[in-house]
Amino acid sequence: MDQKLVQSFGKLLRQQRKDLLEEFRRAEEDLEFIAEDRESEIEERAQEERSAWLLSSMDDRTLHAVQEIDAALQRLVDGKYGACEACGKTIRSARLRALPATRFCKDCSVQEEAKGLISTEESVAKIKVPLPGDLTLLNDSELAEMIGDHVREDGRLDPEELGILCSKGVVHLTGAIPGEL
Repeated sequence: MDQKLVQSFGKLLRQQRKDLLEEFRRAEEDLEFIAEDRESEIEERAQEERSAWLLSSMDDRTLHAVQEIDAALQRLVDGKYGACEACGKTIRSARLRALPATRFCKDCSVQEEAKGLISTEESVAKIKVPLPGDLTLLNDSELAEMIGDHVREDGRLDPEELGILCSKGVVHLTGAIPGEL
């Protein structure tokens, strides 16, 4: 593979990695900020909603994507970048432009996915867990309120110590809980 092309892929991979880690860092900062006392009720709600959105968009896939990028960067260093890990053939440049961290050529990727051996950004289907029937009609604020009611009724947690954020049906809990419940 042309050295200039390899360098351009390396640059693209490093930028993708930087962007993913920056997004992760911002989400962590938002979580820390939520934990601190805030002066304005409006500011607090806006920050909580933004954090809930960030957290719902970040999951194990983001961390897995960073690991795949790191592995691709290591292949660049080792001189193995652009070679399919399954068959050894050269991965087409168009595929590398679209998926710079890919380890497989198109044909091998299809075979590996069918075997269930890979689940990277190449598999674009998101896993969705359906809500129980009685919860599907609730909006995010109603869902948060219902969870808060359950926490208060349960009595084992101080509801003031627990932050409940909901975004698109995804619930994020923050705060301190006793060691044993």
